[in-house]
Amino acid sequence: MVQEWVVGVSLAMTAALCSAIGDNLVKYSFKQAQLKVARNEELPPMYMRPHWLGGMFFIIVLSTTCNLGSYAFADASITIPFGGLHICFNIPLARYMNGEVCSGRAIMYNGVILVGVMICLMFGNHSSDTRTTDELVKMLYAPLFIVCTLIVCVLFFFVYRLLKSPVHAEQRVGFTVLCGLIGSVVQVTAKMMSECLKAGAWGSVITWVSIVLTIVFASTQLYTLNLCLDRYAAFFVVPIVNSTLIVFGSIYAAVYFQEVYRWDIVSSLLVPVGIIVTSIGIACLSTEPEKLVEDHVTAENSLVEEYVEEGLVDTAIEGLGSYIRMTESEEEEATGGQLDNSIVG
Repeated sequence: MVQEWVVGVSLAMTAALCSAIGDNLVKYSFKQAQLKVARNEELPPMYMRPHWLGGMFFIIVLSTTCNLGSYAFADASITIPFGGLHICFNIPLARYMNGEVCSGRAIMYNGVILVGVMICLMFGNHSSDTRTTDELVKMLYAPLFIVCTLIVCVLFFFVYRLLKSPVHAEQRVGFTVLCGLIGSVVQVTAKMMSECLKAGAWGSVITWVSIVLTIVFASTQLYTLNLCLDRYAAFFVVPIVNSTLIVFGSIYAAVYFQEVYRWDIVSSLLVPVGIIVTSIGIACLSTEPEKLVEDHVTAENSLVEEYVEEGLVDTAIEGLGSYIRMTESEEEEATGGQLDNSIVG
């Protein structure tokens, strides 16, 4: 018989794939909208854009359903880190769906993040305790959970300061980390909701509170994610958002559901190591790779605008697809911060 944690991890992996597909569909929709603006065409509302609707379906319906299902079969501290596969799925999807160029360094930093995630997976809890609604209420008053909640509030304050910064790079990090922090709160409320629904406690106040909180925070995260994907490259947004969610969501959930008390000595040592490794990957990815992507996107936009000005709309559309077929030598020059003039025509 298949162990429950295997089912939970499988559902978490499916949720990661659905999220990656959804993110890139949304990003593709925004790129198409930018092209329409360049051609002075009227933009249809969001609900009339098929790629955006498809992305929302993958993110809201498919990914959410699989995530909630995974929480019913495994600890949050093991299913949340497994969402790191979202990052791996995003690499080929962002390249072939949106033509985003990824440097060797970006792939390496994604690998560092994946190593940290896999450490958390291997040494996290492979069993799950079912909580009653009364226990869920009592755990809200646990001293360690209160301390973690205060820390999360402080982090939100610092992120808010980054959003107000005049420095573009700081705003970029602030938006993406904000989305990840909101997502970490969603993991806790969604797991709480899953436990309540699993117990069939429809008459309990905590059930409805968890449902409302999950809807509110998930909607806020979705709105923030749309802003991030509209403004920044998916190669940057997806790893930072998901890694932040994995690090803080895993800790927050493990503390609230008291999973930390079931860790053995090895887990107590290596799970934090996995979190630290993941954090290192986040720090590296939030600096160098985005500059490369921005340079490539700037060159791509210049090429498209030039074609549009000359009336070669079909050529501009074709250019969006063919842009990803850059040579390795051009990518190396881009890594150094310089683009070959032939790229921009």
